Amino acid sequence: MEEAERRGWFGDTVTLEEQLRGLEFALAEAKGKTVLDCGCAEGWIGREFLKAGAAKVDAFDHSEYMVAEARKSLGERGRVELHDVNNPLPTWTEKQYDIVLALAIIHKGKHVAEIARRFATLTRDLFVVRLPRKSIGEFGSKHWTTNRVDMWVEMPRAGLTFERMVQGPKDEMVQYWRRAR
Repeated sequence: MEEAERRGWFGDTVTLEEQLRGLEFALAEAKGKTVLDCGCAEGWIGREFLKAGAAKVDAFDHSEYMVAEARKSLGERGRVELHDVNNPLPTWTEKQYDIVLALAIIHKGKHVAEIARRFATLTRDLFVVRLPRKSIGEFGSKHWTTNRVDMWVEMPRAGLTFERMVQGPKDEMVQYWRRAR
């Protein structure tokens, strides 16, 4: 196991407080809501949504270590599975969630447009996306540079309306997209 995986995502480089920067609006809406945390790491952000009153937090991550840690963080009010964002989503994600969190994950996948659309279809109300500042509109995959998506085109196609963008941790921005009613 790599040292970074043993330390966890937050490790020594970023605190939970920093990771929550920009999520204040979503946390304020959490009471009684269902949440899906895509790329949940240790589940600490999901745990904060539970503390804010979320009814349930489902989550997935590609690391066995992170999944085990997230299961501890979320307890019985969450479902956590091992999943790689580049593969079809687990069958339990076929339902919609009130809030879907895609925090620093879309740009790490191979087919960024497909991933963004899949996550958007799971959103009943609020889709929260965190991306590097340079990736806030049209952007490509971090690892597969020929695969691109334009959030300003894809999210309206998925029935989502841009609501706001706020500063996230470090050099990241948090976008809020709302399901049109």
